[in-house]
Amino acid sequence: MWNLLQRIIGKSSASQEKWMKGLDKQTSIDKYQLQKAEDILRPLMIPAYQLKMVNLNITNSKYANKNGKLLTYFSTVMHPQYHLHLFLNKSKLKQHDSNVYIEIEIKDNTQIEFLKFDSLPMWESLIHIDVSKHQNLVNIAPNQPWTLFKEAKSVLISTESKNQIKGYPQWLVNDVDYRKIKNSTFLFQMELPNTELVVYAFKDSDENQAQIFIQYL
Repeated sequence: MWNLLQRIIGKSSASQEKWMKGLDKQTSIDKYQLQKAEDILRPLMIPAYQLKMVNLNITNSKYANKNGKLLTYFSTVMHPQYHLHLFLNKSKLKQHDSNVYIEIEIKDNTQIEFLKFDSLPMWESLIHIDVSKHQNLVNIAPNQPWTLFKEAKSVLISTESKNQIKGYPQWLVNDVDYRKIKNSTFLFQMELPNTELVVYAFKDSDENQAQIFIQYL
């Protein structure tokens, strides 16, 4: 069954997490299993940073999307390498992701102090990031790999947030076609104020364009 899951590399089911939870037995994870899992996951840890936003006096405060509708400048996400200017039409965000646009401006922000924390991927993402590590965890706890991963991650990672720069995206719903982001760099995710939406932004590797995904709380 897990070999079948490994072959489903392209797109994950939204019900996959529920299915995996159902596979987990009520037996506990022992210390040996947990230590092995920590050793497997530790090399995957990368830095993430607390979301930092500022309002700038940018030249153009409006952006016309592909339908010719104007999006209004909302704020700028500060990234160690970029200023990420966010434009949106808040009243129509739920209709289509074209109502969000991010202008990428290359900036060296290394002099800015960012609050740093460690990041690990979600279990549903792990198979797309490192198949061998995913299989190693399955081998350690064949009946409850999801629980093993969750417990090891909770030991290694002290902070998780819906609002972060870099690191690994923490998807609310596992309905992502991972082929679409295979060659993209994760920029940030943020919960938009006064909405039930979380915006995820990636940068295409071959061009200076932002790729945007929206999920609902």
